[in-house]
Amino acid sequence: MTDTISFFVGGEPQPKGSTRAFVVKGRPIITSSNKNLKQWELRIAHEAQAEAAKVNWKFGPEDAYTIAADFKFQLPKSRPRKWRHQHTVKPDLDKVLRALNDALTNILISDDSQIVNAEVGKSYCEGDEQPGLYVALEKFPGRMLR
Repeated sequence: MTDTISFFVGGEPQPKGSTRAFVVKGRPIITSSNKNLKQWELRIAHEAQAEAAKVNWKFGPEDAYTIAADFKFQLPKSRPRKWRHQHTVKPDLDKVLRALNDALTNILISDDSQIVNAEVGKSYCEGDEQPGLYVALEKFPGRMLR
């Protein structure tokens, strides 16, 4: 068993957008403003499960975690000549991180509230780099009690 797991998820990172809830014929319906979100979360979960099986990953509700995530976005084809190199446009960093945390819940962690430290960044792909997400999750032995 290991205390660290890392993997790559290919594809354009998707943000956790706003959700709307309404009732139709007495049944609650919850929708997301991002139609690609569900597929993105499933890709993250699939890659996480595959890596967890390789390294015999175990998790529990008493564990605490630190996460490192690097979101890579494709350079727009119509980029201006004086291009800024930092990804300073949407999606927001906190929204792509929320999508990641929710996708890992019940796959690598019991609940995303167990993440106590995060090192997160977003940038454009360089050279022949593919868009996607690099993730590393580290487990602490247990929560520290006061």
